[in-house]
Amino acid sequence: MVASDVAAAAAFAVPTNLVALPSASTVPVAAAAAAATCTAKAITLLLPGGFLLGALSERLALRKAPLHVSSPAWGAAVRAAAAAVAVRSLYLRSGLSSVNAAASAAAISSAASASASAAGGGARLGADAIASIATFALWTGCVAAGARLGSVLQPVGITGGIACGKSTVAELLSASEGEQPRENDDKGDIGISVGGKPPFAIIDVDGIGHDILIPGKLGRGESAYEDVVSEFGTAILSKSPPTSDERKADGGDDRPRIERRSLGDVIFRDPSKRRTLNKLTHPLISKIMVKRVITWNIFARANRTENRLVAVDIPLLYEVGLKMRILFGLVVVVACKPSTQLARLMERNKDLTQEQCQNRIDSQMPVTDKVEAADVVIWNDSNMDDLKAEVERARKEVAGRVKGWGITVPRVVLLLGASLIAKVVAAASY
Repeated sequence: MVASDVAAAAAFAVPTNLVALPSASTVPVAAAAAAATCTAKAITLLLPGGFLLGALSERLALRKAPLHVSSPAWGAAVRAAAAAVAVRSLYLRSGLSSVNAAASAAAISSAASASASAAGGGARLGADAIASIATFALWTGCVAAGARLGSVLQPVGITGGIACGKSTVAELLSASEGEQPRENDDKGDIGISVGGKPPFAIIDVDGIGHDILIPGKLGRGESAYEDVVSEFGTAILSKSPPTSDERKADGGDDRPRIERRSLGDVIFRDPSKRRTLNKLTHPLISKIMVKRVITWNIFARANRTENRLVAVDIPLLYEVGLKMRILFGLVVVVACKPSTQLARLMERNKDLTQEQCQNRIDSQMPVTDKVEAADVVIWNDSNMDDLKAEVERARKEVAGRVKGWGITVPRVVLLLGASLIAKVVAAASY
């Protein structure tokens, strides 16, 4: 089962209709044109192939380890095996294996010949060998680049029922073990601690949904303010002008702010209005969320997320549909007993009756169903000390699955590719 899954992931990465770069022994102009065509073809085929390799192998590596295998060992084994199968396929199809065999045979022949040895003879890299090495290097680079993107687009999702303590858990996860969480920063994540167990970089979907309604808060193409005002009218706008602090925080924008309570009154009275708002905001929220997942992983230093696990705090992960659900490679659910959930919601919203609180709970997917679908569950039925212990247990489990001893598919692809090239060059230079 596992071997077939790894082989299938690797097969996606290496299309069968690839051809090697032409050697320098062909006509120069024709060779240059053919080389450009082969390069474009390799990029077109192998970047998506590498993406699938990274995504599928990462998804398999994040699954619960079978038998008594540890999570880091399982993840490392899956990623290394997938990378090895892919590199082996590239090695055979690029012609590098034939070059290696020929170089080895020539080296053995020259070593056996006393006259060749005395003359300092031996195998040398010809034009065909150089073309094969260049082809193999290009292919492995494309697969590694695609696998990198495919691997990072498997974020950790943090969800749970209303009043289950998901926000508190997100704050605890964003701090290193034994440290207190810090306040939200202007990038929308929670806490920037280092040391101890790896902290999480939290992408707050609720925060994104809030920011896209504020004029000037986000960049061009990331604001829903104008569309929402155009659809719902100026009745949802605040009658008071923005304060100096609000203008400063929002890039000096003087437009009146949307009153969320007024907008909420409209959409909760009319389900069709709520669907209209969702059509305007959900695609934009998803776009910003995916953008942050990619940039926080690939450009970690610039976003101050290095050495942290990128996770998305998304309250309605299971409710928003399959498209959103399949994005996440691993899901953490924060849960508590139904009686505890109701009591906490009533305590938090004293202006609501028990029936109103229960209706809000019933409007979501039952917590018990979310627990069954989760990869990792954090129970929050007791006090803060018990919750902290649960969070640290979950942190270690998630980190073990995601990190896997630091072995990644793109890293192994590049290391194996470089070692094979070095082997061929060494054999040819013997």
